[in-house]
Amino acid sequence: MTIRLGSVALVATLAVPLASHPTRQAQAPGLTFSRDIAPIVFERCTACHRPGQAAPFSLLSYDDVRRRARLIADVTRRRYMPPWKPVAGFGGPFLDERRLTDEELQRIARWVEMGAPEGDPADLRRRREWTEDWRLGSPDLVVTMPEPYRLRADGSSVFRTFVIPIPITQAKFVAGLEYRPGNAPVVHHANLRVDRTRTSRELDEADPLPGYEGRLSPGAQYPDGYFLGWTPGQLPWQGPKGMAWRLEPGTDFVVQVHMQPSGRPEILQSSIGLYFTDRPPDRTPMMLRLGRHDIDIPPGASRYVTSDHYRLPVDVEVLAVQPHAHYRAREVKGFALLPDGT
Repeated sequence: MTIRLGSVALVATLAVPLASHPTRQAQAPGLTFSRDIAPIVFERCTACHRPGQAAPFSLLSYDDVRRRARLIADVTRRRYMPPWKPVAGFGGPFLDERRLTDEELQRIARWVEMGAPEGDPADLRRRREWTEDWRLGSPDLVVTMPEPYRLRADGSSVFRTFVIPIPITQAKFVAGLEYRPGNAPVVHHANLRVDRTRTSRELDEADPLPGYEGRLSPGAQYPDGYFLGWTPGQLPWQGPKGMAWRLEPGTDFVVQVHMQPSGRPEILQSSIGLYFTDRPPDRTPMMLRLGRHDIDIPPGASRYVTSDHYRLPVDVEVLAVQPHAHYRAREVKGFALLPDGT
C-alpha cells in the first residue's frame, strides 16, 4: 500500500471504509425551534457554544439562537460551522463526526427564512447536560502546571511549552487521558508529549517565566503510536482496548500550547487527567510521518504543492490521521493506493 500526501503534512496511524450519509428532504412547513432546530443546536453546537468554552457566545436558549439566526444559517451553509475539516466522500465515517447532514442544513435555512419561530416550548426536548467535571469520570491521577501562566493582552499568537512532572513511583499503563486547558477561550490547540529525560525540565528551569519558548527538546516525544492533543470541542482520548501505552516513573508531560491574546491579560493553568489500566498492551501502534521541513515557495507561486509518500511493507489498519500545517496550507490530501490499483 502507498499513502500519498498532497500539500504539507500528514501523520497516519489507520483506515476505515468509505460510506455515505443518506439525507431526507427537509420538512418545509411548520418548522420551529423547539421541535426541529433545538436538537441540532444542542447536539452539534453547545459542546463549544456555552460559558467557559472556546466559542465567543452561548447557544443554550432560544433567545441565544434567535439573535444569531442569520449568522448560524450562513456559517452552516458554508460548512464553516460546526468545524469539521474532512471533505465528504473521502474516507469515513469517522468517530465523533461533527458534519451536518444536507437535511439539517436545509432545515436550518428554511427555519430562518420563516422568521425563526420558537414554537411550543413544551416540544423542547431536554437539553443535553454538559458536565463541567471530567468527562471520563474521576481520573486515577490529575497533574497540573506547577505555576499559572499570564498571557499578554494583545499581540500575535503565543506558542509556549509547559513541563508538568508526573508523580508516580512505578510504571503505569495509560488507557485514557483528558486535557483541560484551564482557559479554553484563549487556547487554539495543545500538543501533549512525554519526556523521560530531564532536558525539557532544564529548558523550563532556564526560563524565568512558567514554561519556555522555542524548539521542543528532542527528549519530548509522543507515546509510541499516539499523537495526543486538544482542540476546542475535542473529546477526551481513549485508546482502543488492549492498546494502552506505558508511562514510566520520572516522566514529565510536555505540553505545547498555542494561545491567542483576547484583548486583556489572561491566566492559564492546564491540567491532565490520567486513566490507568492493569492490562498491558497486546499491540502497539506505529506512527508514520509524511511531510516536508524544507519547503521553499517561490515568490508569486499561488498553488505550490509539496508531497511525500511511503510504501508499506505489510498490511495495516489505519487508526487515525492528523493533517497539520498551521496556516500554511490551503488543503491537505492523503491517499491510500491499494495493491489492486484502487
